[in-house]
Amino acid sequence: MTLKKITSVSLITLGTIVTSATLAGFVPNQQLCDVASQFRLVYVIVLGLILVPLMAVRSVVGTAIVAIGFVINSVPIILLSIKPSCEHPNKMQTVTLLNYNSEFQANNRVDLLRQEIDKKRPDVIALVEINQDWLDKLQPSLKEYPHQTLALDGPGLALFSKFPIKTAEIKHFGKTHHPRILATLAVGSKQLNLIVAHPTTPKVSGFAERNQELKLISDEAKALASPKMVVGDFNCTQFSPAFKQFATAGLHDSSQGFGPQPTWPARTGRVIPNTFIPPVVPIDHVLVSGDVCVKKREVGPPLQSDHLPVFVAASLPQ
Repeated sequence: MTLKKITSVSLITLGTIVTSATLAGFVPNQQLCDVASQFRLVYVIVLGLILVPLMAVRSVVGTAIVAIGFVINSVPIILLSIKPSCEHPNKMQTVTLLNYNSEFQANNRVDLLRQEIDKKRPDVIALVEINQDWLDKLQPSLKEYPHQTLALDGPGLALFSKFPIKTAEIKHFGKTHHPRILATLAVGSKQLNLIVAHPTTPKVSGFAERNQELKLISDEAKALASPKMVVGDFNCTQFSPAFKQFATAGLHDSSQGFGPQPTWPARTGRVIPNTFIPPVVPIDHVLVSGDVCVKKREVGPPLQSDHLPVFVAASLPQ
């Protein structure tokens, strides 16, 4: 067998595997298929790189298989770049929000988060995976946030706001006892309903629980009046079948119009020891109701956590 033939067969085999994983990602309620759905950004890059040499050697079958996978993965990514329609009433109130998973268990760089808070000065801060030690060290940067709600049991959540928190409730879910915060903030003449959540990871042992909590959060959000937001580390990308239910709750992804903004893994060695792998999975989210206009959304910079922070500037009707 010639080198050209070996190369062609190898590329077709790899392309078939990736395309199969692509199709598997559409199957709901199956743990391995759900994991496969999270990596569409990786698939489109790999398939794009395979497609070029297969076209060069004129492999009709291989090109067709890889092209199908490439298109299937490209469509949802391209759709994320389309800006949603947004009404602009005469009176709007801008709200800025920082959503960050600190990974305090392996990250002691509180100073980097302090620098980010001092630089961005967001109106609202939602912290996931947070403990008392981190909170104590953050205090110098939290002086502008007199309103707060803490849930430090389990992995820990914290909500800090420059706006008054009118109501706040802490709920827990599942055997992992993951907390979530349901709060109402007084923003100008309106009340902003906000949920901060951190469903468990979709490992075999936690897959059903994660899906159940995502469904619960979606139902809770659906019952809330607009304007509303749901933020946190969902351990789920917008490409997962489990994510689709948030649309029925009257929510859309704040990354819509900005393209995919992956947040994980951001720390060197998180996946492979002593190896940097760029973030490829967007699992940290800010979801907003249709009356909230997202003006800006960005991720980063890296703060030594395995997650990148997400910063959003949005306008609320008054």
